[in-house]
Amino acid sequence: MIGNYEKYLAITSCKLGEDHEDVANIFMTIGENHRDTGYIERASYFMNRAVHSCISAFGQIHESLSFLYHNLGQLALLTANDHGRAIVFFEAGLDVELKLEGPDKDNRIAVSLALLGDASILIGKRSTALAYYREGL
Repeated sequence: MIGNYEKYLAITSCKLGEDHEDVANIFMTIGENHRDTGYIERASYFMNRAVHSCISAFGQIHESLSFLYHNLGQLALLTANDHGRAIVFFEAGLDVELKLEGPDKDNRIAVSLALLGDASILIGKRSTALAYYREGL
């Protein structure tokens, strides 16, 4: 199945260039498939390519970018318990969402704050986690 996505990626990136949202979505799909089958390094490679494509296409602030950062954060939690790196990605996702959505705490911002809280618990920072959870309410 991944081979078919990689063929589709080759065709689509030739037609549209790598700086296109559709190409970023294909990179992410391939990355998610690699993650789900246990190929974490390959997953990280494709997910990072998705971020690069999205930034090239839209700049640093776009709704798709926060989603991509969240996926990279969740991947970092799977890889050697890299909680610090996960927090960096979750914070990047939150930063994008705050710039898109403003200061009000909509559902996506609350999800980012919950992810930051979960990662904070994993590194033993319970008070930081509580602060994130409260802010997300």
